[in-house]
Amino acid sequence: MAIGVYTKDIIHAIGRHYHGLNCIQLWNVGLLSDHGGGFISSPPILEYAVAFDGECILDLKWCPVGGYTKERLGILAASFANGCTKVYSMPHPSSISALKKEGQIVIQLQPCFTFSHPSQQINYEGKDVMCGIATSRLSWLVSPDKMLLICACNDGSLSIWNLLAHNEDKPAKPLVQVKAHKQRISAASWNPLHPDQFVTCGNDGYLKFWNMKEPMAPYYAHLIAGGFATVMNYSSKELPYLILGMEDHTIRFFDLSDLNISVFTIHNAVVWDMHENKQGGVYASCGGDGQVKGFYMPVRLRRRRKLEDFFIARSTYDPRTNVYTLHSSAAPYDTDNHIDNTAPGKGDELMVIDDAKDRKIFPHEKTAINQVRWNPSKYKWVAFGGNG
Repeated sequence: MAIGVYTKDIIHAIGRHYHGLNCIQLWNVGLLSDHGGGFISSPPILEYAVAFDGECILDLKWCPVGGYTKERLGILAASFANGCTKVYSMPHPSSISALKKEGQIVIQLQPCFTFSHPSQQINYEGKDVMCGIATSRLSWLVSPDKMLLICACNDGSLSIWNLLAHNEDKPAKPLVQVKAHKQRISAASWNPLHPDQFVTCGNDGYLKFWNMKEPMAPYYAHLIAGGFATVMNYSSKELPYLILGMEDHTIRFFDLSDLNISVFTIHNAVVWDMHENKQGGVYASCGGDGQVKGFYMPVRLRRRRKLEDFFIARSTYDPRTNVYTLHSSAAPYDTDNHIDNTAPGKGDELMVIDDAKDRKIFPHEKTAINQVRWNPSKYKWVAFGGNG
């Protein structure tokens, strides 16, 4: 399992480039069993780490097919806070056993491809800083004659690269480059039933549908009511659904057959990530409330008032004792762990609310779970990580 480690207690602003040493960690979690309640054969170990200069990773995606060989685990695309996107051929741990015997687990890899995005100098709080484009989301599409990678950026621009057409003697150029949204692109996904189509969503609140035959403008745009999507997935089943995780705490099903949206709430804060278990037909979602939940893909959405969901895990944080706790039982959601007010930022006005019932309750930022992934081989196992 590849993990992008985020620098602790440092805020990285969207639209700025950052430089600093960090690493991609590759973990071996051992043999996983789905029987008898499930078990792990041995404690997880760090196989090796790939060093890079880019401060932190914004997105990390394995190429879904065609990457594994005896000497290579797979092909991994990573976007960094310095504005670069790199594609690595990740070595199998057995192929670097000589280095590991010498105690060297941090290695340097020459990327197979490097895509750089332009930057410009601006004045920020009285200082000249480099402001540039960084890839916020990556999405792969692999076919017999194509290996396409979407780089969706934090300024709303989008580029698509065909890695099979790359020529080492010439500078890499994108197959498509277009200004897709007015604000940051929060998600991009290829249509599994129509590989020449893809969809994007941004902080501007729009869903936009694109066709590679005419990629310079979307063939349909839909304004989402009530907020913007933070994560998006196509249903892998032959159901015309686009599943959206929203910043207004909801999960929405966009029916592509009639353009209707069904809205459900299973989280108490922003939904940060979702992932589908393609073997079991189950989704896992996580959010700012620290909860990891599973929900079943509904066959019929009409007249359905509640989404069939179940508890996986929950994190809590007590700022008074600085204790972070991971719960494996479905305890009642506890508001004692929340912040009932926030300090005003620069230019904000502090509003005092006398009536407690009108006061909004915000989960503590350290309880948030930001990423969740099902194991592609052992469908009962799920991995997740967050601010804690």
